[in-house]
Amino acid sequence: MNKYQKALVNRVIANITDHPKYFTISVYFQGCDATPKCPNCHNPETWDFDSSMTVNYEDLYSAIKKNIDLYLAEFPAIALALLGGEPLTEINRYIVYRLTKDIKNKYGNRVIIILYSWRDIEDLKKENLFEFIGFVDEFVLGRYEEELKTDSFPSSSNQKYITKAELRTLLYTN
Repeated sequence: MNKYQKALVNRVIANITDHPKYFTISVYFQGCDATPKCPNCHNPETWDFDSSMTVNYEDLYSAIKKNIDLYLAEFPAIALALLGGEPLTEINRYIVYRLTKDIKNKYGNRVIIILYSWRDIEDLKKENLFEFIGFVDEFVLGRYEEELKTDSFPSSSNQKYITKAELRTLLYTN
């Protein structure tokens, strides 16, 4: 199977909660490789690597594109959130790359792509994941920690919300 053809996806929904500024189309990937799992995770139903959630890339892209086109008719810009589960698991990261590349090529800066991951910057470095996230605009990095829960964005105070430019700066100064 070509790694760029299939992913595990739990659901695709439209909402106003997964980005601090923009109306959002959210892709909830299925499968989380965090060990241990985050206590009181917002989406524990996305933890299992359930092969019944396998989605063909073309079907996923078509559903997302349809939603983006619908909401861009109403808003000057929207967000595409990639979360889960974990978008950067080995089974999903190739689709993350392909999807973000295709969305950016089609819509440019009218679609702000935000990726949520339990990983932090050091994990991204250690696992050589930067090749998969080059088209992502913003990130929420770090595990959700219930004892650090906030009533704002991101959901726990240990999580870092950073832009692609800020991520590059951190990479080249450390």
